[in-house]
Amino acid sequence: TLGLGQILGRAELDKLEVHESGYLTTAREILLNALKTPLDHLRGLDQDPLIQQALRSSPPQDRSRMGQQLLTLLYRNPAYEQARWLNAAGWEIVRVNNSPKGAVIVPEADLQDRSTRHYYQQGIRLAPGRTYLSPLDLDVEQGVVDIPYRPILRLAIRLPVVDGRDQGLLVIDLLAQPLLDHLRRLAVTGREPHAMLLNAQGYWLMAPDPADAWGFMFGRDTRLGTRDPDAWAAIQAQTAGQRLTPSGLWSWTTVAPGSAHPEALTVAEDWKLVTQVSAGELWDLQWHLWWPLLLVAASALVLLAIGVWRYLL
Repeated sequence: TLGLGQILGRAELDKLEVHESGYLTTAREILLNALKTPLDHLRGLDQDPLIQQALRSSPPQDRSRMGQQLLTLLYRNPAYEQARWLNAAGWEIVRVNNSPKGAVIVPEADLQDRSTRHYYQQGIRLAPGRTYLSPLDLDVEQGVVDIPYRPILRLAIRLPVVDGRDQGLLVIDLLAQPLLDHLRRLAVTGREPHAMLLNAQGYWLMAPDPADAWGFMFGRDTRLGTRDPDAWAAIQAQTAGQRLTPSGLWSWTTVAPGSAHPEALTVAEDWKLVTQVSAGELWDLQWHLWWPLLLVAASALVLLAIGVWRYLL
């Protein structure tokens, strides 16, 4: 019975490891594929004759022509929250917002200085035609995190110098919440929530407990490395892997958008897709396997005892 139980337990654990690995492979491809469309759109805009015409125009024609092109882009792509044209100093020349009523061009008086934002500071250093992918974080307007939270990925393509003028950047804000929701639904298995997306510092971008997410936006030290240092050390040490620890079965893989698009993309950071099947869940799994065997063993012992008792009588 003991040997049979160990064999069945190992078989169930193997099946669980395969299942978790399959989820991670699928989720990684979903994340990488989600970036392909905005990358293609930015490259297309960079080569669009009407965009080129806008870049060669003088104010206010340049703003009008660019605004119409970005307006069309957002009408056709509701997953984009904003599209903007930043000048070389980081000021918005044009911004188009998506709203429940559709895409709208923001009035000139409401345009903002974005020169302190990471996507400007990193994107402006790139060679023309190259694209920068920002960290995944929450949308901030006028220095305040928007509520309800809106996870955003920003992609910025470096524009060339045209007629002696540095044309700055084109930027797309991609709404990431639908993507995170998709990953969460994909991981539903009838067990407790266990899928995670972590940034390079180990902060949760998607967490089993939503209260753990986005700690870095609010100065909270909610990191996997703080919560479970052994698990985080293993995850950092390998691109992908699985590890059985006292806290459960950990499975992970690395999402590296830059390696998927090396010819065009510079990224702020890679992400870690992680699942944890807790020690309690593993115990439940083992118990469901063991109790029928223990019942059979106990019944056999009872029958043996009865047989011995009758023989002695």
